[in-house]
Amino acid sequence: MSTMGLVTALLCGLASQPDSHVIVEVVPASSEVQANRPIEVTVRVSVPTGEQLVPRTMSPPSYYLDFDVRDRAGKRLVFDGSLVNLHLDPKDTILLKPGRDHQASFDLAKLYPINIPGVYQVVAIYGRPPMPGLLAIGPVRSSTITIRVLQK
Repeated sequence: MSTMGLVTALLCGLASQPDSHVIVEVVPASSEVQANRPIEVTVRVSVPTGEQLVPRTMSPPSYYLDFDVRDRAGKRLVFDGSLVNLHLDPKDTILLKPGRDHQASFDLAKLYPINIPGVYQVVAIYGRPPMPGLLAIGPVRSSTITIRVLQK
């Protein structure tokens, strides 16, 4: 996976829930993009302490990863991408240790009707259902990032 470039702390959404032992972060490649261009974001999942099994593949919308994308008026945008059906087996997971992260990059313009000029708020939501011998995680929400889509 490619690194989306350096962003300031203001552009980076970061959140954790103390009881989940998981941190989810969403990082935009840019806070401003031209209409009808890719809107790249990277989602990172990490653990501050202990170890957690995370899915090798993160694909929204699913129980494992989803986005809450809202327009300036606060209206939630409906997912408009291809659905991927994930039926995870323990062999399809990665044991994530402290100090390590697992990440995936997405083009939000392929997943949501977000190419109309305006200001959008984006939150990544991560969770894991119970697995044999493991409790469920989350859902855990990242902090909100703002993406401005500009007129061409």
